[in-house]
Amino acid sequence: MAQLLLHIARKRKTMKQMKILSLFLILIITSCSQVNKASDFITNPTAKEQYKRDFNVSDELFQIWENTSKTAFQDSVEISLPYAETGKFYPKNFSVYSYETDLQPGEVFKLEVETDSTKQLVFIELFEKTADTINKFEKVESNDFQKKILSFEAEKAATYKLVIQPEIEAHTPFKFKMEKNPAYLFPVSEGINANVQSYWGANRDGGARSHEGIDIFAKRGTPVVAATNGSIGYKGEKGLGGKQVWLRDRKRNQSLYYAHLDSIANVSGKVK
Repeated sequence: MAQLLLHIARKRKTMKQMKILSLFLILIITSCSQVNKASDFITNPTAKEQYKRDFNVSDELFQIWENTSKTAFQDSVEISLPYAETGKFYPKNFSVYSYETDLQPGEVFKLEVETDSTKQLVFIELFEKTADTINKFEKVESNDFQKKILSFEAEKAATYKLVIQPEIEAHTPFKFKMEKNPAYLFPVSEGINANVQSYWGANRDGGARSHEGIDIFAKRGTPVVAATNGSIGYKGEKGLGGKQVWLRDRKRNQSLYYAHLDSIANVSGKVK
């Protein structure tokens, strides 16, 4: 009986020591994580540098992985959107996918990478061509490497280069889905492009001035809609615009001007 009690006491002591050790390890991991976050706030490391540190990637392996990305950057495939591609990532295959496409102001580019495993890391970077010289690009957007999506709204017409690189040990089938859409919704309910009869910049008064608007025709009573989330500014009737509404787009720091309306709905404040 004394031996049994001694055994139980030792077992309890061992379990207590294990709990203390587990708690100690948790505190160390938490402390390291907090130190890394504080350090990152000061040094602002790139996503790839965080990956190298957090996953203990050796200097030699990381350099090979990085050099492969730089080589692929020089050899991009020109694509038209929408575009899709399927394939498979293999461990230490160092595959990199590089594409070039053109975007216009007000177009929103979106990329989604689908994989069988949610744990696979994928690094996505988007570069904008800044000069007519070959391969003069500047990075304008990158993803959170824990997420496999990237969205970017172009502010000017340019050629853009997209680089997709899986983590070193990635092993999964993949699918890339790329598309572009207008930042603004069509401002007339159920409207189509054929309803546009006059575009921004069209000549007026024999070329003496240009048209600073877009004319969209529809049947009387067809609703106009908010082309983006915003808030109603002025609404009423005055000047050449007749019945008009101003929609403030705070995201882009500009206003949309709806004019020549048949009537104005009783709407104010924020709209979607």
